[in-house]
Amino acid sequence: MFHWHGDTFDLPPGATWIAESDACRNQAFEYGDMGQVIGLQFHLDTTPESIRRLVEHCGDELVPGEYVRSERELLADHRERLADLCGCSEILLEGILDGYGV
Repeated sequence: MFHWHGDTFDLPPGATWIAESDACRNQAFEYGDMGQVIGLQFHLDTTPESIRRLVEHCGDELVPGEYVRSERELLADHRERLADLCGCSEILLEGILDGYGV
C-alpha cells in the first residue's frame, strides 16, 4: 500500500475494522449494513506521476523512519508495488460490486 501521512484515526462508532499493516493498525474499515461506506488510510489512486509530484512538492515531509522510504527509493522502485496496488484495487472494487449484486 502507498501511504503519505503521519496520522492515523480511531474507527467511527459502528464501523467494522477490515485491514491493518505493521505501520498502521487502522488501514481500512467499512460502515453501514452492507458496507456502503469504506474508509481507507492508504492511496489506491497512486501512479508514477502522483509519486513524482508528491516527492517534488512535499519531499520535506520524508523524515527517516522505520516505515518511511527515501525519495530515491520512492522514485526508483514503484512498478512492482504499483502493480500490486492495482491488484488490491481490483479485489476491493470487485468485492464492492459483488456486495451489491452487480
